[in-house]
Amino acid sequence: MPPPYKFSHHSALEWATLEYWLQKICSAVIQVVDYKILIGHREKAAQDKAYADGFSGLKWPDSFHNTFPSCALDFAPFPLPEDFLHMTPYDIERYYHIAGVFKGVAHEKMVDIVWGGDWARKDLGHIQLARKVNEAP
Repeated sequence: MPPPYKFSHHSALEWATLEYWLQKICSAVIQVVDYKILIGHREKAAQDKAYADGFSGLKWPDSFHNTFPSCALDFAPFPLPEDFLHMTPYDIERYYHIAGVFKGVAHEKMVDIVWGGDWARKDLGHIQLARKVNEAP
């Protein structure tokens, strides 16, 4: 399907939990590339599970996912990779492509974001604001 794309029902529900500027960025990115928002805001029980299962290095309430509205989101290219734990080079390339679109859109909107793929412990499907909204600069 050629662009512009639109969010699935699940993505739209998660989009609604995001901070204003992340919503604006996500809405612009979906016009260019198809992706799914896996999660925006993460409640305490879900954060505790993500930490216990090794999917997050942060305990509640330290993750950017734990603010409301959420200052972080997890995404995946659409169609989804067949195996998230053993992604093909093509799957990985799609994450880099989408992250580049996120970075470009954020730059255009003058919003500082961080991509988890730039971290030592890679998190290719993670985007967050450079700082939490309620933090001082």
